[in-house]
Formats: sequence, structure tokens, C-alpha cells
Amino acid sequence: QMFAVELKGSQPLGIRVEKHSNKSVPELRIAEVSPEGALEAYNLAQIKLGRFHLVVTPGMLIRRANQVQGDADAMEKVVAGNTPMLLYIRRGDQLIGKGGRQGKASTLPTPQPSPANTYMQQMPPPSSTQPLPR
Repeated sequence: QMFAVELKGSQPLGIRVEKHSNKSVPELRIAEVSPEGALEAYNLAQIKLGRFHLVVTPGMLIRRANQVQGDADAMEKVVAGNTPMLLYIRRGDQLIGKGGRQGKASTLPTPQPSPANTYMQQMPPPSSTQPLPR
């Protein structure tokens, strides 16, 4: 899923980005969102409006910055500047190469079960013949 983020004004974006080690991936990974900067202000506005699906978080990918697309080095220079800026953000669950082919991201960590999930997995399933406690 990709969405557009339009940032107005004239201030630093406030993010740290990383280029993928595979040069055929023409995107920038958002490594950090600063508590000060245009992107954090945008995020707070989206949260206030209840648009949590539009909040930009670390791990998401910048697919396009202003008119630059397909060149991670050039996009890195764009996002190092000040707003106004138009970004196209993609969730980081799949990689897209220059040819547009999608594939599973190999850099994502394998999710580990939380202690609560582990506890629930160890519990036997409830018997349908036992009455519920009152």
C-alpha cells in the first residue's frame, strides 16, 4: 500500500533514511523520525484526525520524493532539504526492484511471540462441556 504525504512550509523534514544494500531497490528506508521536523508535525496532525493509517513510521519506504523516483541517491538529496515536499510512502513489508517486480523483504526480522501469546499457546483449549464460572 502506498500513500502520498504532502508537507508544506519551509522546515527540515526531520528523518534519517537508509539506502538498501541491493542497488536494484530504488527506495529509501525510513530509519528514524525526529520528534522535531515537518514529518513529525504531519504525523501528529494525522493522529489528531484519527488517520492512523497515514502516520509515517520507521521501517516504511520512500518510493518517490517530489519528482524523483527510481534513484535512491537523488531521493536522499531531496529528503535532506527543506519542505515543501511531496513524498510517496510505502509500507515496508515487500521489496520492489527497478523492474517493478515485487518480492518478500528478506531484511525484515522474524516476529517473535510475545510472552502473552506464549502463555496463551501453552493453555489447553477450553472444554465445551464445562460450565462457565459465574
